Amino acid sequence: MELRSSLSTAGSSMSNNMESSPKKKKMSIPVIIVEDHNEVLYHIYRAIGSKKISFENGLMIHFDSHPDLVVPKHLDAERIFEKDYVINCLSIENWIIPAVYAGHFNTVVWMKPVWASQLDDGLHNFKIGVEKTSKEIKKVNTYEEEKAKMQKIKKEK
Repeated sequence: MELRSSLSTAGSSMSNNMESSPKKKKMSIPVIIVEDHNEVLYHIYRAIGSKKISFENGLMIHFDSHPDLVVPKHLDAERIFEKDYVINCLSIENWIIPAVYAGHFNTVVWMKPVWASQLDDGLHNFKIGVEKTSKEIKKVNTYEEEKAKMQKIKKEK
């Protein structure tokens, strides 16, 4: 798999001397609530186009009982920047990974109810790229890979 994007969480630090830093103009971002989760990508593209949010390396906070991290089947990776094509390929469970693959987000925080169990709590790193033979976007959860390796080692002992 050719690695195009890596998804993980990141921290930040603030300067202790905040008085000396120049004041930045505050910019508001509208809150948009949609019924079908994938419909939000249209609004994200509009916010990127109008420079309300950065084109790349953004942080997404996803409030939902499902992670929506499925990879869409048959999405042509070479057309990832064709907005209408991408939007038409998506459904409610698979709209986040294409935005990560395109580089719009490098960090996704999933805020979930306590009963949601699709992913273990904690930090998950995903490698997202194009599979050379099929030319389709694929993702690998490195957390799950490491967990499987540890279970195999325990069984062998």
